[in-house]
Amino acid sequence: NFTSVVFDQAVPPNYNGTNTFTAPVTGRYFFAYNIRLDGLDVTSTGGTMQLVTTSKTYQSNKLNYGAIRVAVDNDVCMGASTFASMTAGDTAFVQCQITGVAADTVSILNNPDATYFSGYLVC
Repeated sequence: NFTSVVFDQAVPPNYNGTNTFTAPVTGRYFFAYNIRLDGLDVTSTGGTMQLVTTSKTYQSNKLNYGAIRVAVDNDVCMGASTFASMTAGDTAFVQCQITGVAADTVSILNNPDATYFSGYLVC
């Protein structure tokens, strides 16, 4: 969940305050997102991060997160951005999945400096 909203100028808001953006009008939108994963180890052999919209999923990272983690802290920050065509009422959210974990040990740091999701209408 991305719970720290810096600003949302729409009334009612286009962002629901936890994880989903709803396009107010049809157009092209720019999205940027970053996730800090904590608790990774060598068994975290796979993973994906993607932006999921009503009409399309944008794959941004498909990696062996355990191999690229900072071993001292067992964490990694991954970010991406994309342009998405959306119709009014379409939704967008970020999804991250880690595979190969021996136990449910991977966490997403809930800190707006390291984990964030933003978007705006381009045209």
